[in-house]
Amino acid sequence: MKENILFKPFPEQNKWIEEAASGKYQFILAAGSVRSGKTYFILGFFIFMCKLFPGSKYVVVRKNLQRIKSTVFPTFNQICPPEFLEQEPTSHNSFTAKFTNGSQIVFFAENKDKDKELKRFRGMEADGFGLEELDISYDGFMMALQRTGTWKMRERKEAKERGDATPPQIVLGTSNPQNNWVKEEIYDKWKKGTLNPKWLYINANLKDNPYIPKEWIDSQKQNLSPLIYKMLMEGDWELDLNKNPFFYEYNLEKHEAENLEIDKNNILYLSFDFNYSPSSVVVFQFDEIKGLRFYKSLQAVGGLRFLLDKLDWIRKGGYEIVITGDNNGHARSAAGNVTCYSEIESYFLVPVSDVTKKANALHTFSRRICNDTLLHIPTKFDKEGCKGLISEIKQAKPTDTGGLSKKPDLHLVDSFRYAINILFRSREDIIRMSNQIKNNNKTNEKFLENHKEYIIKNRSKIKLK
Repeated sequence: MKENILFKPFPEQNKWIEEAASGKYQFILAAGSVRSGKTYFILGFFIFMCKLFPGSKYVVVRKNLQRIKSTVFPTFNQICPPEFLEQEPTSHNSFTAKFTNGSQIVFFAENKDKDKELKRFRGMEADGFGLEELDISYDGFMMALQRTGTWKMRERKEAKERGDATPPQIVLGTSNPQNNWVKEEIYDKWKKGTLNPKWLYINANLKDNPYIPKEWIDSQKQNLSPLIYKMLMEGDWELDLNKNPFFYEYNLEKHEAENLEIDKNNILYLSFDFNYSPSSVVVFQFDEIKGLRFYKSLQAVGGLRFLLDKLDWIRKGGYEIVITGDNNGHARSAAGNVTCYSEIESYFLVPVSDVTKKANALHTFSRRICNDTLLHIPTKFDKEGCKGLISEIKQAKPTDTGGLSKKPDLHLVDSFRYAINILFRSREDIIRMSNQIKNNNKTNEKFLENHKEYIIKNRSKIKLK
């Protein structure tokens, strides 16, 4: 009978497993580049221990349930022998994988935003914990250390006294480089030689994984920002994105142009940021041949009406327009049912409510999407018409947590972020569009006609996260 091997560790993973089973360590972190086999290491080790020691129990933790479902379950389902699995982890059994010999693996969400004191950890008993991507808090990490070895404590003690083998009581973690407590408490101390002797840091390297095709690595080098490639693919802990500009992919030679001409046959987008002084807007176009062109960035003090007066040329020009912008534009005025968006509707005589987002994207999300757009999508800013926007883009700095610093006020940058958000929901969208632009063999005239028709028909479907 042919043996069905679902998980065969490569040589480096075998070394990690030997260290985890050695009993020498309380905590092991396998960290570094992506696709280096870290998740397979944790799940493969726990499944093996559950098979080897009937009745054992391990807990795999991530920040929230959605991340468990999207990143952990696919790997678990891929490597767990179906004949060994008695019950799949579902909401009906508190996301517990139950095995035929009484062992179990619990998939557990930290949820610190809802459980500030982490009270759910206090009753948790386990032989060990797996902290996938170490995206939990430092308090959650300490809870895992405290609760390890609490499962069947008397039985484990008696077995050790008899000289019997017992399940390893250990916390395993994985991580890509990140600038938070993981770096300060683990990586930095490992580098300085001051790491707790019962803790082990393993440098996980993509190049050690023989199952990753070279072609995939090459494609990532082409698709990723050099900064992101260095951090994720090379596992560089020293690189701090928050010490770089907010728009780290912005390049004067690549992105600035003179005398950009508006294509009157194409949709004209207007992206607003609503403040009384100043109100702001950026005017741009997008298609799958030329990419993105930003023509004007405008501001006015004293309210939205003064800004709209600066857009009279658009109303008179008969352009087909799409409006997006700040979620605050939906707020009702004290005088009644008037909103900024309803004022825009009245001015341009076009409905805008269906294409404006209902919530502003997080700064950290916007930063990733905007920089991926600047990297992959042909994007030009008119030097004269977008002088204010260009200036703000160059001034924009991140906070320590990757948000957008509020000093100075960058209202045109906000308009720019909303503009990108209406076009792209994810990095995958950007890569798809980038490839489509590169491979598009349609004539400009035919495409623009189709693109205009598509936007008009699908306005109500344009939604943002």
